[in-house]
Amino acid sequence: MLEGVEPLSRSEGSLAEELVRRIEALILERRAEGNTRLGSKEELRQTFQVAHGTMNEAMRVLETRGLVELRRGPQGGVFVAPPSIFLRLSNVFLGFRKNSESIQDCLAVRDQLEVLTAVEAAKTAPSRPDDVKELYRLFDRMAETVDEPQVTLTWNWELHRCISRMGANKILSGIYLTLLDYIEQELDEVAAVPSPGRSQRILKMHRDIIDAIASGDVERTAAATRYHPLPPEEGSPAEPGPSKRYDRKAREP
Repeated sequence: MLEGVEPLSRSEGSLAEELVRRIEALILERRAEGNTRLGSKEELRQTFQVAHGTMNEAMRVLETRGLVELRRGPQGGVFVAPPSIFLRLSNVFLGFRKNSESIQDCLAVRDQLEVLTAVEAAKTAPSRPDDVKELYRLFDRMAETVDEPQVTLTWNWELHRCISRMGANKILSGIYLTLLDYIEQELDEVAAVPSPGRSQRILKMHRDIIDAIASGDVERTAAATRYHPLPPEEGSPAEPGPSKRYDRKAREP
């Protein structure tokens, strides 16, 4: 199953998330059916040349999304999970790649789901202080790279993934993360560089969302996230970047 698989390349974002995407792609591209053995965790780790911690985090995410199962014993290892809602959803998104307009619909759905995932995160925030600290850490990385739009966008996506994983509703989290993975794969570049003033408004908006989540105030969180998408600046596009696949625009963080 692992023949011809290239090691994981280093990137600005989370190595664990990149590993998750590579394993998801491996399952889909090779049409691996449920109960197919991918290999042991150690075999996967050596194939992708990642640390134990990175592999463990990727396995946790893949299990949460219902894509793999970890089985113990002599014949154990990492297996493709029986078909689930998330795998079927991933296949639906793969079909969208033939339609250059579908990404805009996905972005609109993402905006609505982000309100729900943030509210779910606020509900659990009081009992998950380490996750709240991670939100602030990811925000700091966004702020540090504000002059590099593509890098900032990568950290923005990691921030929203962290928010989504905090919630207790794993169906909501799985749908959102699957959708976000598709969007990230399709939107390869950020076309427009926001003005300094707009960049600061984007940062403030995300800081407000994090502060609201940390407070555990559901209504405050919903209000902060609901105003998340910014209107376009005069004379500039509302969306970041054309994808390498299509001549289209994508949304700013």
